[in-house]
Amino acid sequence: MNTGARLLFCMVAGTMLAAGVCADEPAPFRMIPIPAEEHGYSNFDSMVIATPSALEAFMRAGAVEQGMAWNNRADFDDALKRAAPDFDRESLVLLRHTEGSGSVRVNLRNPHVVDRRLVLQIERTETEIGTAVMAYYCFALAVVKGEVTSVSLEAPGRKPVVLPLPGDAELHSTTGGTDVMSGSSPREVAMMWAAAYNRHDPDAAAALYDEQVTNVQMPYGKPVQGREAMRATYVNVFRAFPDIHVEIENIVQDGPWVAVEWQFTGTMRGEFAGQPPTHAPFTLRGCELFRVENGRIQTQRGYWDKASMFAQLNLTMKP
Repeated sequence: MNTGARLLFCMVAGTMLAAGVCADEPAPFRMIPIPAEEHGYSNFDSMVIATPSALEAFMRAGAVEQGMAWNNRADFDDALKRAAPDFDRESLVLLRHTEGSGSVRVNLRNPHVVDRRLVLQIERTETEIGTAVMAYYCFALAVVKGEVTSVSLEAPGRKPVVLPLPGDAELHSTTGGTDVMSGSSPREVAMMWAAAYNRHDPDAAAALYDEQVTNVQMPYGKPVQGREAMRATYVNVFRAFPDIHVEIENIVQDGPWVAVEWQFTGTMRGEFAGQPPTHAPFTLRGCELFRVENGRIQTQRGYWDKASMFAQLNLTMKP
């Protein structure tokens, strides 16, 4: 365990004692000792991860660096693997905190449950010697499903970060309850979209969409309506291009909208656009816009060069 992880472990032990958590009184959460400070934490927001597939998508998407480069991503990944959240009964919560100066040190204190809300508080300390470089922190914990309704991270002078948590019954409900994706930001959903694409998983891809989603790929113009239609689209694409792969080159979020600049590669080994396989490869760059509400894609628009793709695949452009 590196120095950062040891420091956080000590912080966790102290805060749990302060909260009155005793060995014979099981707490509805457990802290996960990850490196306390890491430049790579600038690459994601606070989030709730409630399923193994969501964790896998996050781990894959984390390789896309849009903030600062990681100092040591392996320590963070290894800590989450060692924690081994039991998603049948636990949700993984990642709480992000940023300081405008490295001269400010933070300490996590006094985690306590109030009316089924888990509250964690940050204590900030100014040091005499520091740096003007921004400091990025993350706190990880596994929370028992159904025991806590939300997790709140409070810091002096800041608006609290509040994440709703799904209960066990809600996770297994298909008709109602809290949506396990509702805590995901538009940026995180876009990363999950890319991860599902690269796993060639139509079910995981379709699960990211609202039931009434509208997807317009501008080269075609005709919208695809609804989650089931999106799933059928992915089935057809993965059948036509069994090696299709997407790389995110840039990603920018503004409110509910997220723009993704991407590069797709693949080989046409099945029927596509009503034409037989040509076994030709393609490389295509373009951009996708997503509007995300409550963790689900409501609107999608794609901008790319159909003529370039068809020329590479030796396909006929139909009017």
